[in-house]
Amino acid sequence: MEGQFWDSMETLSRDELKKLQLFRLKDTIRRAASSLFYRSKFKQHQITADALHSLEDIQHFPFTTRQDLSTHYPFGILSIERSEVVRFHSSTGAYAPKKGIFYSRDDLSSWASIVARSFNTAGLVTTDIMQVMTDFGLHPTSHGCELGGEELGLLVIPAGNISMHRHIQLMKELGTTVLYLPAGILPSLIDAFYELNLNPSVDTELRLLIVGESPLNEEEKKKYENILRIPIHRSYGILEINSPGMAIECEQQQGMHIWEDYYLIEIIDPQTLKNLPAGEWGELVITTLNQEAMPLIRYQTGDITRIIEEPCPCGRTHRRIDNTTRRSDELFFIQGRALYPSQIAETLKRVPEVGDNYVIYLDTVDNNDQLIVEVEVVDNLYLDNYGKLECLTKNISSRIFEETKIQPKIKLVQNNYFLEQNYKNLKQVVDRRKKV
Repeated sequence: MEGQFWDSMETLSRDELKKLQLFRLKDTIRRAASSLFYRSKFKQHQITADALHSLEDIQHFPFTTRQDLSTHYPFGILSIERSEVVRFHSSTGAYAPKKGIFYSRDDLSSWASIVARSFNTAGLVTTDIMQVMTDFGLHPTSHGCELGGEELGLLVIPAGNISMHRHIQLMKELGTTVLYLPAGILPSLIDAFYELNLNPSVDTELRLLIVGESPLNEEEKKKYENILRIPIHRSYGILEINSPGMAIECEQQQGMHIWEDYYLIEIIDPQTLKNLPAGEWGELVITTLNQEAMPLIRYQTGDITRIIEEPCPCGRTHRRIDNTTRRSDELFFIQGRALYPSQIAETLKRVPEVGDNYVIYLDTVDNNDQLIVEVEVVDNLYLDNYGKLECLTKNISSRIFEETKIQPKIKLVQNNYFLEQNYKNLKQVVDRRKKV
C-alpha cells in the first residue's frame, strides 16, 4: 500500500490509463472470441481485435444484453475450458432471467484485489471488523466482500441473512466497525436498534456503513446518516461482473470511482443506443478488461447514471459515476433485493386458483418497503369462504417468498375485477413508496 492508496493503478495519468485500457481491450476481444457466443457475434459483424485502433472503436462492436446471457446459459459465453473454471455464480430466483457467471483462479484473485481497493478507498483499514449483511448463496456479493475484506486484512464476519437482532448482537459481541449491507434494509436495521433501545453510534463500535445492491438517493442517504450518526458510502456492482467492487465513493463522496483499469465505460441513450458525451445521463455500458473466464463486451447494465469527468480532490485519476437511482428496464428494488416482475408473474401462473390479471404494488408501511400483490381469483366463492381464502392467501405468499425471499402481502379480488374497474395498470409494477 502506498499511503492512502491501495496500489499505484489508482493514480495513473489519464494517458497511461488509456494506453493500458486499449492494450487490455484488444486482449479481451481476442479472449472473448474463444466463446461460442462472441465467435458467432464477431463473425456476423466482421470484426476482430485488429479493428481496435483507439478506445472509441469499441463503438463498432455489438452490445451484449441480459437476454444474450439467458439465451446462451450456461456455457455459451464461457471463454476458457470448463476444467479451468473454479467458481460459478448466478441469479437466485427460479423465474429470474438465467445468468451463469464463471471465474478462473486469476479472476478470483483480481476480484479480491479490486474489492480490497474499493474498501480501502472508502477508508477501511486492517484493524477494521466488517460484518457482511447480504445473503451467502448463488449471488456473488457476499462472497466478493469476503474475498476483498480478507485481501485487505480485515476481520470479516460473513453473517448473511440472519435476524436483525442477531446482527446487532454480533456487532456488540465482536466490536464490528463496518457494515456492508443492501441500502434497502437500512430501515429495518434502524427499527431493530430502536426496538432494542440502542444508539448505534454510542452502543456499538460502528464507524462506517457501505451500502450497495439497491439504489440510495442523496436525500435518503442524508436522512439515514442523521439518524444513525454514522457516515454511509455508496458502492456499485452488478451480478454479471464483479459485485461488489466495481465502483465506490471515496472520502470526498462526490460520486463513485469506477476502476478503469478493469472496466471500459460508456453512457448510451437507452432508446437510440447512441453514445452520449460525459456528463449526460444515460444507460451505463461496461466492457470488462481483466476477466478471463467470461469477458463481457459492451454489456448493457440497465442502470441510468452519468460520468463525472472533473478530477477528484482525493487524487485518484479514475473517473466517477453518479448515483444510479433509475433503470432502463423493468427490474425493481425492494428490501435490498433486485426483482423482475416475471418472477412474480411466473409464480402466479403456477397457482390454478388465481386468474391472469394482477397488479404489483411497492408501498411504504411503517417506514419500510412492502410488496403487495393484488390478484384476481378464478372462483369468486373463495372470497365468501374465510378458510379457503386464508389458505389460498398463504399459499400464494409462501410461493412468492420462496422465489423472491420477500414476504409479500396478498390481496385477492373477484374475477374480472380489474376489467370492470377499467384498470390501466394490469400486470404492471406500481411504485407508491414515499419519496424522501
